[in-house]
Amino acid sequence: GWGVGGESRGVVEVFGFVGFRRTQEIRAVSLAEFYAATCGGLHGGELIEEIRIPAAFRRAAAHALCMSRTKQDRPLAAIAAALLFDGERCQTARMAVSPVACGARRLPPVEQMLAGAMLTDERIQQAAEAAAQTADVVEDFRASAAFRAQMLGVYARRVLAACAKRRGE
Repeated sequence: GWGVGGESRGVVEVFGFVGFRRTQEIRAVSLAEFYAATCGGLHGGELIEEIRIPAAFRRAAAHALCMSRTKQDRPLAAIAAALLFDGERCQTARMAVSPVACGARRLPPVEQMLAGAMLTDERIQQAAEAAAQTADVVEDFRASAAFRAQMLGVYARRVLAACAKRRGE
């Protein structure tokens, strides 16, 4: 989940990379892989050298939302999106959700649905429904899988609407 760092960690996870160093070589791993792996996927003797965000995404319209019962609790539902626009059209989209099976995960089917499209209210609704259906949400004592999927759909709609509003900023 996105316990420490909350929303900002979710946004970075959508498009960032971690660099590990053991000798003179740096091994790059996507943040999604880093968070999903046991102990971050570190191999013996490796240290985290850097975290990189591609320059193109520095101008992305990005937003994240996280829902938990208390500030100290793990998230019941969290979603982050970063969209690059070419005029009115979404050129590239990245979306990640948590908590799902094996931590946080990107949603490639939703990203593909948004890429090249105008972000109309109808497209945002379709993408939100796809996010709720595509996410492999977990069920535990905090919330049912059905509730988490429903909240991810609601949050996806809000996150995408916020990205559309930030398009020109």
